[in-house]
Amino acid sequence: MAVMTMNHSMNEPAFAVFIEKFFCPQLWLEAVVVMDNLPAQKLASIVPMIESVGASVICLSPYSPYFNLIEMWWSPLKSFLRRFAPKAPAMIDRIVAVALNQHES
Repeated sequence: MAVMTMNHSMNEPAFAVFIEKFFCPQLWLEAVVVMDNLPAQKLASIVPMIESVGASVICLSPYSPYFNLIEMWWSPLKSFLRRFAPKAPAMIDRIVAVALNQHES
């Protein structure tokens, strides 16, 4: 599994790199990608990149934490990170990788 972390908030250029280099290579024909309303996801090139590999995109309605599966997964990951209070980007990458590996088990 590929992991991409960054030191600042997600923005359009970073999201486009993530989609192109990390996400699309993992998709398969007829996969369905559900996106929330993160402003970075509104970039016009994102949906065509995903569709170019045979996947489709569904956009969630305006934000609701009760219907946002991403938030239900991301919230425990943020708590996991806070327990270690990492100071260096490399340590954050390592902790995220450990958390993802535990999630797959």
